[in-house]
Amino acid sequence: SVGPWLGGRLPGLWGPSCGGMPFKWELDAVRGQAQSLEELVGEGAPSDLCCPVSMTLFRNPVVVPSGETYDRSAVAKMKSDPISREALPDPEALPPNRAIERQVDKYIDYFLQDFTGDLDAALGAEDGKKIAALLPYLCKTLLLFKGRTNCAALNAKRRIESALEGKTAAFRDKCTPLLDRPAQRALDEALLALDLRPLSEALMPDLPRTAPPAPAPPAAAPAAAASAGAAAGAAVGAAA
Repeated sequence: SVGPWLGGRLPGLWGPSCGGMPFKWELDAVRGQAQSLEELVGEGAPSDLCCPVSMTLFRNPVVVPSGETYDRSAVAKMKSDPISREALPDPEALPPNRAIERQVDKYIDYFLQDFTGDLDAALGAEDGKKIAALLPYLCKTLLLFKGRTNCAALNAKRRIESALEGKTAAFRDKCTPLLDRPAQRALDEALLALDLRPLSEALMPDLPRTAPPAPAPPAAAPAAAASAGAAAGAAVGAAA
């Protein structure tokens, strides 16, 4: 279920191409138009979850002195509050609206549960063709999780990671042979972006990869460096 917010709009959002994938995923995720999770699921969102200035789903809702809530990015572009006409402070100094944040996060999570549920069902049925069909959505969606710390993104990442780890052999044997090199590299890129290199290697063991970068050598300890400098100074003084 995608929750009570969608009401009767659900049938119009869903398309037949992947047996339940929404057209919104097909249009935005695959074509790369969505630059955030909020853009991906924001079309048709209830007005109380959208910034009244940008008219888009809140990402960083903040409370201005008048008591109104706007997205931080919108406040950064305004000189005054459009309701009270008061001058606005530095947007970075404004307190977040945690209640709105939680509602938006829950709204996003409903959509991600449907997507990850489709993937989990395909993996459970070991349906290589359907898994391959879902792959473009998976790659684009995984990349939108990068750098996100909200619960919806973290929970969806864990669900996808758990589903893939639980069906590694099925994916490797029944799906990977159906993927051309560009598709495999797209999935590899998405998994690497989320620090899931071992999972990528388990799913696509034959994909040529560059070696991971070598870790940087540890920096000299400040205390050791200071001691070396003091010793050098003492040696110079003794010589003088």
